[in-house]
Amino acid sequence: VASIAPAFTFGQTNRTPAFLNNFPLGKVPAYQGDDGFCLFESNAIAHFLSNESLRGTTPSLSRQRLGLPHTGNHAVQQAGHRAPVKKVLSVLNQHLNTRTFLVGERVSLADISMACSMLWLYKQVLEPSFRQPYPN
Repeated sequence: VASIAPAFTFGQTNRTPAFLNNFPLGKVPAYQGDDGFCLFESNAIAHFLSNESLRGTTPSLSRQRLGLPHTGNHAVQQAGHRAPVKKVLSVLNQHLNTRTFLVGERVSLADISMACSMLWLYKQVLEPSFRQPYPN
């Protein structure tokens, strides 16, 4: 969210020389602090902006550590990508079998990041019958 005019327009603002000077890949989300500090990628920004109680103090599962594919819908639908997704969901389901949150006793950045990472899979790829074995 641009806090000062002009407003951000995806596909235009992030292709301007000024934006690319600070964020060479042109990716969003992008964060620029009042001191000029620049950061991109949602998890890095979330970590930077969160506090210690939100970050947690114990190790947690992460999408990358679990090997969750970061490919498009077509690739995930292929048989070769369904097995790793099933493995990830099994690990998460088992981990959450005796816990409400990924780490600690309250929502943390780990929960938020994992939910954001998996939202697209649940909305676009994993039909209800595929998800049924993973109630947690």
